[in-house]
Amino acid sequence: MMPNEHKHYSFVIPAYNESGRIPKTLESVVQCIRTHGWAAEVIVVNDGSKDDTAQVVRKISAQSPEVRLIENPGNRGKGYSVRHGMMEAQGDVVMFTDSDL
Repeated sequence: MMPNEHKHYSFVIPAYNESGRIPKTLESVVQCIRTHGWAAEVIVVNDGSKDDTAQVVRKISAQSPEVRLIENPGNRGKGYSVRHGMMEAQGDVVMFTDSDL
């Protein structure tokens, strides 16, 4: 990659029962991406949540194309979720944060 080329960023957010917290988090991250004009994606990895985390993320992603939902096959834990998101990430720079930033 040439120094002048723009990098693409991936933000991975593992989530387990985060339907109450994830909307504000995604709003903040998407706003930051748009404010800076970054080429970026936000990957939320739902770790078998028992609440409506997946539905909340789907609703947000319909309005914010930067956001994408990945589902784990059941509850596998934070490490698995972070790895799963990292493996699915398309960015040149990949990072993760928890749902509370």
